[in-house]
Amino acid sequence: ELQPCFHASVRLIRCRSSTARARPATDRLRACSRTKTMARALALLALAAAVSAFAPAPRRPTLVAPLQMANSPGALKRIKTNERNRVRNAAWRSKVRTWTRKTTEAIEAGDVDLAKECARVTTSTIDRATRRGIYHKNWAARNKSRLSKKVISLILESRAPAAAEPEAVEA
Repeated sequence: ELQPCFHASVRLIRCRSSTARARPATDRLRACSRTKTMARALALLALAAAVSAFAPAPRRPTLVAPLQMANSPGALKRIKTNERNRVRNAAWRSKVRTWTRKTTEAIEAGDVDLAKECARVTTSTIDRATRRGIYHKNWAARNKSRLSKKVISLILESRAPAAAEPEAVEA
């Protein structure tokens, strides 16, 4: 390895072969810049290794191996298409379940405004998933109806104490 260079016109530098020879200043500066570049690269590698130790693992798409090898290009294409659609449909189903759960939690908590908003988003999400062919239209209608019934009953319960006062009835 080269010794650090000094900025003089000609200087003796020890090379790998352990022989001393005179080099012009430009060669020494070039050698000096190479060692600096290598030192920077090593420092950067060490930093990257330290950071990657604490970084989360990269997310990989979940691919299921086919049960049978494809015998034709068309079959291979169907396997790929089905897998892509499965992942996409799972994402939509997850959205619908999440918003349904949020609506149910808002109803159980008795929060009318939050329940209304969550029911609106849930209904919209169910409709969008149904348009994409993920749910059957009757399933969507049934679930939206059940959800809206619960939200309406919550709204009526919240208004009930105000209307609980008996009115005077004239005979």
